[in-house]
Formats: sequence, structure tokens, C-alpha cells
Amino acid sequence: MNTHRPAKRLSAAAALPLAIIIEAGAIAVNVGGLVTATLAFLLCFGVCHQVRLARWRHRTA
Repeated sequence: MNTHRPAKRLSAAAALPLAIIIEAGAIAVNVGGLVTATLAFLLCFGVCHQVRLARWRHRTA
């Protein structure tokens, strides 16, 4: 199989705006910080990458 799996860099780029929005909301309710920013990014990254993988698998199947 010569097709490449989706790059994690693109998933990270897609997750960053969502993480920023989540962090802005967390700051608005006074619970924002480095830990919530990191968790928001990791959560969004995981979701974005799984969606991209599912689409890729659907196209290659």
C-alpha cells in the first residue's frame, strides 16, 4: 500500500483554533490556565486526527 496516512501536523493545525476558543471560554469563566490550554489542545487534536483517519480509511477502503 503506497498511500500515506494523514499527517499529524495537519491535525494539530486544525485543532489549534478549536483549542483557542475552548481556552478563551475557560478564561471567561475564570478557570483558564496552562493545564486547561494543554488539555483543550490534546482533546481537539485527538478528535481532529481521528476524524481525518476515519475519512482516510473510508477513501482507501
